[in-house]
Amino acid sequence: MLRYQTIPVTPFQQNCSLVWCDQTMEGAVIDPGGDLPRIVDEAGRRGVTPRQILLTHAHIDHAGGTAALAAQLGLPIVGPHEGDQFWIDGLAEQARMFRFPPAAAFAPTRWLHDGDTVQVGRSELQVRHCPGHTPGHVVFHSAEARRAFVGDVLFAGSMGRTDFPGGNHDTLIASITQRLWPMGDDTVFIPGHGPESSFGRERRSNLRRRHLSIRPRSGPCIASANAGNRAGTARHGSPDRRPRVAQSGTQQPVRGRAARDLRRQRNLACSWRRSSSSIFNLGSDREQRRARMPAGGIDLAVQMGFAKKAVISTGAPRSS
Repeated sequence: MLRYQTIPVTPFQQNCSLVWCDQTMEGAVIDPGGDLPRIVDEAGRRGVTPRQILLTHAHIDHAGGTAALAAQLGLPIVGPHEGDQFWIDGLAEQARMFRFPPAAAFAPTRWLHDGDTVQVGRSELQVRHCPGHTPGHVVFHSAEARRAFVGDVLFAGSMGRTDFPGGNHDTLIASITQRLWPMGDDTVFIPGHGPESSFGRERRSNLRRRHLSIRPRSGPCIASANAGNRAGTARHGSPDRRPRVAQSGTQQPVRGRAARDLRRQRNLACSWRRSSSSIFNLGSDREQRRARMPAGGIDLAVQMGFAKKAVISTGAPRSS
């Protein structure tokens, strides 16, 4: 049976996961964004022998420690999809912009594609290509454990941002509804930030439920979305300034508690962008900031508040 331990790493509290087979005690590290001593110590404490690094995508808070950990332990790097090559190439720049420790680019030992499988000891992880947050984002699903490691595709009460290079909102919705929902309502997912949830719970109660409860009637095909996403450009701010979501081709206002929560998320996003202007140090030219907006901590604006609360309230990372 597959076991896992969630280890929040980096100032963005990214959920790195140590997964292992309880029969062989061979394991893998999913998304080692940083704080490598914590990851290595946890593996040693549990008697797990890491055999590989698995990546959902190549944003700095998820892949920043990949090259160093691979060199330190002699591990192969598996994933993500080739669509994230430009993010891998830009890791050093992402690290400088977000004041992360230096991060080096790397060459994955194996690229992943939809339908692939990855062995962790005697356990098997199924791979689903889920673009939208990034063009090369993948998700790891353990059918036997009813767990999915979804990176920044979906969160408890929210979903991944799409306003960075390569992001596409319609493609993300298609990835969630066509690739994640079929895994089953009882499947628990481990997001890239914040607490765990289940697909059934998010289908019923996610703030974006009017997007996520049905299969899109039209929109980009996931299989061909990667090419279109490569030409994506960074867009500051929410695409809709008012707390509205689409349903059946119309704009319906969100009211009550859902509207307050949505406004709170947008306020977090705006305050994060203002506070981060000194980090980017790109001058006052708005278009230049748009063009060079990096992806590190992609979900900090929306998720950081939830992630910090989860860590404080739960104490040590949970194990299953």
